[in-house]
Amino acid sequence: MAVQPKKNEMPVQKASERARNFKEVALGYDMETAVAEAGRCLNCKNKPCIEGCPVNISIPEFILKVKNRDFDGAYSVLSENSSLPAVCGRVCPQETQCESKCTLGIKFEPVGIGRLERFVADYHNSKSEIKIDLPESNGRKVAVIGSGPSGLTCAGDLAKKGYKVTVFEALHLAGGVLVYGIPEFRLPKEIVKKEVETLKQYGVDIQTNVIIGKTLTVDELFEEGYEAVFVGSGAGLPKFMGIKGESLKGVYSANEFLTRANLMKAYDSTSQTPIMKAKNVAVVGGGNVAMDSARTALRLGAENVYIVYRRSMDELPARKEEVEHAEEEGIKFEILRNPVEIIGYSNPDDRRDPKNGFVTGIKVRKCELGDPDERGRRRPVEIEGSEYIIDVDCVIMSIGTSPNPLIKSTTKGLEVNSRGGIIVEENTGKTSKKGVYAGGDAVTGAATVILAMGAGKTAAKAIDEYLTKKYNFSKKQNNVDMSTVFNLTDVVAMSQEINIYNDGNVFKCYPDESEYNEIVSAWSDMTNDSHEMPAFGVSLDRETRKAKESGLWVEFVFGKQLEYNGMPFENLLINVAKGYQGFNLIRYSSKYGYDGRCFYLDLVNKNMTNFYNILCDFS
Repeated sequence: MAVQPKKNEMPVQKASERARNFKEVALGYDMETAVAEAGRCLNCKNKPCIEGCPVNISIPEFILKVKNRDFDGAYSVLSENSSLPAVCGRVCPQETQCESKCTLGIKFEPVGIGRLERFVADYHNSKSEIKIDLPESNGRKVAVIGSGPSGLTCAGDLAKKGYKVTVFEALHLAGGVLVYGIPEFRLPKEIVKKEVETLKQYGVDIQTNVIIGKTLTVDELFEEGYEAVFVGSGAGLPKFMGIKGESLKGVYSANEFLTRANLMKAYDSTSQTPIMKAKNVAVVGGGNVAMDSARTALRLGAENVYIVYRRSMDELPARKEEVEHAEEEGIKFEILRNPVEIIGYSNPDDRRDPKNGFVTGIKVRKCELGDPDERGRRRPVEIEGSEYIIDVDCVIMSIGTSPNPLIKSTTKGLEVNSRGGIIVEENTGKTSKKGVYAGGDAVTGAATVILAMGAGKTAAKAIDEYLTKKYNFSKKQNNVDMSTVFNLTDVVAMSQEINIYNDGNVFKCYPDESEYNEIVSAWSDMTNDSHEMPAFGVSLDRETRKAKESGLWVEFVFGKQLEYNGMPFENLLINVAKGYQGFNLIRYSSKYGYDGRCFYLDLVNKNMTNFYNILCDFS
């Protein structure tokens, strides 16, 4: 059978109708169209489309199931790697990711992967009863800050592994940018709500109206027993140009404008949320957020909406589909134009004139493209003397966002870069603070939903590996290399180099400095606080040894009461010791004058190698 060269068309509302309503523009494939589109997939051997997917969905596998009408099976494949398939099928830029790698796309149009993903997710969500197989709980708690795409993805992946996950959201609804930033006509909020409800069925607890950095701090989350924290708080701090007139009435950041319209439902005639329903609107910027703002303003009743962008149409960063939809709806593009001033009304004869301080226009200067910048895009070069004014009564600034500094300013040890993004290890999402991971816009600045999801998935994997390794107590129990056993004489000989308490009884007991450093690292991993490492030593007190008939004691001194997951640390040590026959824990008052707690781990007829292995089990 010959390959169909073009995608099956996505049915949409007519432009003349959709420009004045907030209903979803794209209507979605029906079953027969989805099966036909799935039949275009070549099911390539090397599967390049998977490489183009930030969350590594097994794309050919789910498409094959659609082709065979196994839609439930297709959803199972999708949900293995994506917590938000109905969202991704609508808003992810497949044309620059998975579809850009499609082998069919070399000669013809690529397979409509996103359209098929949306169909499968919608089919699944339309079923009245969905059974979730809950994983067995592992008893470990993880906190997720932010309920946007990175936070929800991280939470979902960890919940499926048995973690007790709590998501803390600053706003009153879960979804982050999915509910406050992306308009209803692109992503219906019922879709987001359904995806969130699915995560809740996996046991994810979502607490709204909690601002981390004010209501609670990251450090307080650890104190409450959370063993790892993922920061997916997004990039909600808007940027402005710094030009004259930005403080006039009628100037919005895109974040504020879209939040009022979407989250606070200002588009609804019954809503009490105030928003300016201007007749003439200029939107500064050329990304997806700019398109969303322009198309929202049009639906709120604007007669003329302008996209003011300093480069050409070819450089617009917005999705091609969104630009096409905007043009079809009547949005005007003022390209190669750079704003230099926002003009406002001022009546010098009447300071109480109600029109004073309101926007009346935006002055722009023509540009031409020069040499490429550091990212390869040609720089806009302003043409002197080319200024003119576009008459508008509202200006929406959509030139990017950066992470809110609140979490950084209240979290000691969390490093950020010059743009305010949290610094992380690329392959793990690990931050500079022990036990804290981050991803999404909080790290990169404003980016796509799918890239944020990929970061959440990466961090979830790293958190699971970190906590699994941290609490794997028993693997080394029966694998001690006896050739490295130290007897008491050896330990005493090694210990002569240092006297920790300076009283002749307690000595350094580490075989070498590298092992000491490993134990320090293990301790800081376990307590999330490198400053609370106990002092270790070997007690050679003859009377104590004789009384207890023990070959070796190790002393712990704490400066304060330490707990792990609500358990006093000495209880934790007792539990660990039970896994190693002959290890007993004896508490007693410190005779060295320390204010904190002091007790011994008694290694009855044991040796330092065994004890060292215990500590390494925590690392």
